[in-house]
Amino acid sequence: MNTSCITTTTERHPDAGETQRLTLREDGILHVWWRPSTVVSVDDARATLDASLLNPGSRRILMRMTAVTFTNAARRAICTEQGITAIALLGEDPVDRVVAAFADNAAHPAQFFTSEDAAVDWLDTFA
Repeated sequence: MNTSCITTTTERHPDAGETQRLTLREDGILHVWWRPSTVVSVDDARATLDASLLNPGSRRILMRMTAVTFTNAARRAICTEQGITAIALLGEDPVDRVVAAFADNAAHPAQFFTSEDAAVDWLDTFA
């Protein structure tokens, strides 16, 4: 797994060697960008969930997951994590929606979006 450190600078896509980029936004939302074609393992998912603990406020996660797949263990980790306030899954098309369906029965609020603005507005309701 090659992830970058959490930054509060301008958001951008993962660099060539990275599978993900984590950005703690000024509004307290942890923005996770997965590189397209990434297969998210349980270790990748755990690293993201652990990073959300660094925010002293609510644990709101915006997970950009266009053209990404998740292992069964990664799906379980994301859905059963305790203390998550809410996760917005952001994709581009019906295929991404199908991939995101695993979160429909998560232990915390989770919803799929194709609009980043709508996803952030929804996460803001949990602030």
